[in-house]
Amino acid sequence: MGQFSLGISKWVPIAFVVAWKGGSRNLALCSFAGLSEMCLEYFRTDIQTVLNPIQALLDFLIPAIAFGFLSRASGRSSLTVATHILLVYVLKFAAHTLSGVLFYPPKVGESMAPQGTPSWLDSTLNSVVYNASHVAPEAIATTLIVAIAYLIAHSLASEKRTDTSRS
Repeated sequence: MGQFSLGISKWVPIAFVVAWKGGSRNLALCSFAGLSEMCLEYFRTDIQTVLNPIQALLDFLIPAIAFGFLSRASGRSSLTVATHILLVYVLKFAAHTLSGVLFYPPKVGESMAPQGTPSWLDSTLNSVVYNASHVAPEAIATTLIVAIAYLIAHSLASEKRTDTSRS
């Protein structure tokens, strides 16, 4: 799992470009972003962040590739873009939670469940709470920033089109 940080600086520009431009090449952009995030995370920390190829897919590639599907919102309203971003974060949350359940069991004494709870439920509860604590704020911030930027860019682009048609 790792340290708490909002990935706003990383995903806001990517989400905006993918939603604004659309196209299939954005899937490659997002895949590259996920791979580079995995490499940077692996070399940045003292702890081993990639335990298994499946965990690498769940924690890095699947969430990154999900951002590539924002291109389906290209040319639509900022509300549609915001909805698509929230759906991407739901997928990101699900992937991180599944990874947490499978690869990061709670340490002794860190359980959030009452004593006697089955271990699978304990792992699930810990993973849900941990991942919700950083994915939800990141989702809200990224959605707001990108939707507002998209709305501004859309109005500037339409204003520019009307100015050139008058000339």
